[in-house]
Amino acid sequence: MAAPKGRSLRRRISDLFGLPKEITLDLPRMSITGHDHLTVENHKGILEYGPERIRIGLAGGEMIIDGVDLHLAALCREEAVIHGPIRSIRFLMTA
Repeated sequence: MAAPKGRSLRRRISDLFGLPKEITLDLPRMSITGHDHLTVENHKGILEYGPERIRIGLAGGEMIIDGVDLHLAALCREEAVIHGPIRSIRFLMTA
């Protein structure tokens, strides 16, 4: 199945100019440090927030973080930082 034209063009531009794909293709970027620190860049908002589960909207789906005593250490439009022991990270894609 072919990629939509807009996405294909953005991919070519990214490759041509050496730009990070997470920027040009609206992709999330995640960084995990140990088992208790997660940073998510380019998210689409918090869908659910609790001490045992945090759901984060992503382009084309969502990320589900399960753990114990989870909390948002920082949240801004571009970045979410989650602290607390992480048990699992799952992705549900809708596109």
